[in-house]
Amino acid sequence: MLINNAGLEIQARIGDLDPAVMRQIMQVNFFAPVRLTQMLLPYLQKSHHGAVINITSIHEQVPVSGNLAYCASKAALGMATRTLSLELARHGVRVNGIAPGAIETAMNAETIADVGRGLFEQWIPQGRLGVPNDVAQVAVFLASDAAAYIDGHTIVVDGGYSNHLVRYPDRETGSITSKAGRNEV
Repeated sequence: MLINNAGLEIQARIGDLDPAVMRQIMQVNFFAPVRLTQMLLPYLQKSHHGAVINITSIHEQVPVSGNLAYCASKAALGMATRTLSLELARHGVRVNGIAPGAIETAMNAETIADVGRGLFEQWIPQGRLGVPNDVAQVAVFLASDAAAYIDGHTIVVDGGYSNHLVRYPDRETGSITSKAGRNEV
C-alpha cells in the first residue's frame, strides 16, 4: 500500500505567483506522488492486492481565489488517480483518492485562524472542523479488502462542506466569495 500524503500550499494571486513557486507546488503535490507510484509499482503489482491512496483536496473541485497553483495541483492529482486506476487495475493495483475539506492540521491553521473557527463551523453542515482521524479512517477503509471493488474514485471527507454553499474569504478585498462565484457581504 502507498499513501501519497504530501502537500504544499503557498497562496498568491496570479499577478504575484512566482513561476518557481508554481513549479515547487506542482512538484510536491503532483509530480512526487506520481513518481513515487511509478517507482513502487513493481512492489505494488507483486502483492496482487496493491492499493495507492492519493490525498487530494476538495480544492481539486472547489476553486479558491488566490490559490491557483494549489487547486490546479490537486486537480491534476485527482485526474492522475482516475487515469492510474485504468492503467493499474488489471495488474491488481487499486488507485483511489481522499479529498479532505477543512481539517485541523498545521497546514490549515493560518486559514482557520484568519477566517475564524466559528465561521467554518457555520459553513460546514456537520457543524465542526474535521480532525486528521476523519481522513485516516477513510484511508484504512480504502486500503482494506472491504474496498476491494472501489477503484478510481475520490472520497470527499469534509462534513458536507463542499456540498454546501462554500464560502471563502478574499484576502485582498475582505469580501466573501461563494462557490457559485458571487461576492457576499
